[in-house]
Amino acid sequence: MRFVLDTSSLLNLRNLEWLGILKSEKDEFFCPEKVEKEIRRGKSRNQEILRLFQEDIVAVQKVSQYVDFASVSNADAEVISLALESQSTIISDDAPLRETANHYGVSAIDIAGFVLLTYQQGRMDHNECSSHLTSLFKKKILSKSKYHQLLTLIRS
Repeated sequence: MRFVLDTSSLLNLRNLEWLGILKSEKDEFFCPEKVEKEIRRGKSRNQEILRLFQEDIVAVQKVSQYVDFASVSNADAEVISLALESQSTIISDDAPLRETANHYGVSAIDIAGFVLLTYQQGRMDHNECSSHLTSLFKKKILSKSKYHQLLTLIRS
């Protein structure tokens, strides 16, 4: 599958020490130039993410047909524009970005959704998925109700 990452997803993956999840032979990961610039501003804290760019694990791409979505920032508009161009799913923990993307017919999921998708594809076992969801809940990235809902889903 093809995914476009925004700044929030990259920072949360770094904070959770999960950047390795992006080293998949089955998936392609992209981000627009504005996201790379946001990551570069926090240079000293973001060395691991910058390495993903250097190693082309997350390919930085120029948006050729920028669409201005008034309800989101320029960087978020680039994320949605790139997803439209590349026919990719967005991974973002930014709810307004996901809502805007969905409104324009672009698939967008949060990190919990990506964990669940990885589990459903058989690339993560039940215990690992449960552990990842618990980490998201403990870091307050995942609400209590969504956490319990997802745990119930993976048990069935």
